[in-house]
Amino acid sequence: MNYCPKCGAYIPDGDTKCVACGFDTARPQEKKEKSSESGHSYEYGYGGAAQAQQETGEQKRSREEYDKRDTGPYAAQRQSERSEAPDSDAAENRGMGVLCYIGPLFLIPLLTHRSSRFIRYHANQGLVLFLAELAVELCAGVPGVGWLVALVGGIFLLIALLSGIINAAGGVMKPIPFFGNITLIK
Repeated sequence: MNYCPKCGAYIPDGDTKCVACGFDTARPQEKKEKSSESGHSYEYGYGGAAQAQQETGEQKRSREEYDKRDTGPYAAQRQSERSEAPDSDAAENRGMGVLCYIGPLFLIPLLTHRSSRFIRYHANQGLVLFLAELAVELCAGVPGVGWLVALVGGIFLLIALLSGIINAAGGVMKPIPFFGNITLIK
């Protein structure tokens, strides 16, 4: 993931030009800074060190605006890369994140760690998965084809469940397959 050192907008992997401001990261731009004490000017180019700096409010807004417009062929992959939780929040709440995927137990982490973005995300995923489980169970009671619905639905639910547990244990905020784009808890 690269960000423009000039305006802070997200630059997709493989691109060298910023979509927001047109800054070309392949060609180092020189910037002069005057030292107030000695009057000397120092030159330095934009490079890796500039990308490591903290985002300012304006840079974050610019990146968020770009994220909303991002509809390219790999937009979903870039979105999942950008959706990783802050390390401290994820590291502190991984166990509770896993608990979110075990049936109605998503309520426990949600109520005890309401301020955690990581927990809210995984509690939402757990709620969606739980509702899908209820729907499959209801459809399983239909005479004739209910067993087929339960079998196919069960396979999809198992894949989504394992994916969610792996994501939560890894500290990643990544949507579960089939149901991950549904948001019920914000």
